Amino acid sequence: MSAPKLQDRLQRLADLIAEKCQGSRCHADIGSDHGLLLRYLLESKIVYRGIAGELRSTPLANSKRQLRDLPCDVRHGNGLEVLHPGEVSSLSISGMGDQTILSILSNHPACLPKWLFLQPNKGIGAVRKWAYESGFHLKTEIWTKKDFQLLAFQKADWRDPAYARFAENDDLLETSQIFGPVFLQQRHASLLKRLQAESRYYELLPKLGVISKHRLRLIHIALRWLADHSK
Repeated sequence: MSAPKLQDRLQRLADLIAEKCQGSRCHADIGSDHGLLLRYLLESKIVYRGIAGELRSTPLANSKRQLRDLPCDVRHGNGLEVLHPGEVSSLSISGMGDQTILSILSNHPACLPKWLFLQPNKGIGAVRKWAYESGFHLKTEIWTKKDFQLLAFQKADWRDPAYARFAENDDLLETSQIFGPVFLQQRHASLLKRLQAESRYYELLPKLGVISKHRLRLIHIALRWLADHSK
């Protein structure tokens, strides 16, 4: 069997796993859905063994078919309850919202591996904040063609250097967690475009609620930081 063709989001995620964890002894994909990511990782020899975790019956059956005859366990269960402590060296979760991802990561901390590869569909700032407070360093941020954001985290015992330029006050730290410290330092074109568009949108509204006012304030902080660090 040849490695399957992946949609851009999953291909970029697979490439990121290959960059950081080539030869991983065991990689878990939680919420495996169709199992294509793990099949690609295994057939491309990026990882030696896989574990697919799935809660729903139809995706579970799909993963079992896709991963048949490969060195991969397909397990039925909720989040990391399908793993044993120390069993995996890397883990991916993609295509879920922030609250689902954070629930999965928080409920079984003993099962968290050294490397996490995450693609939240929304609430990405909450995921960065959890990682910052939980001792996982942000190693890479990727913005894909269709505006998905991929994050790679590595467990460490000291303060995350990715936020070194933003830790001087709480507002700046929160801003960097919401919009991405790497993206800000890169002056990423997609981030700048989004910040400018959101700023125009909020400023044209006749009235803002508390949440929207706070969001606009963080956008202004981000734009001001980018302007101050343009050279």
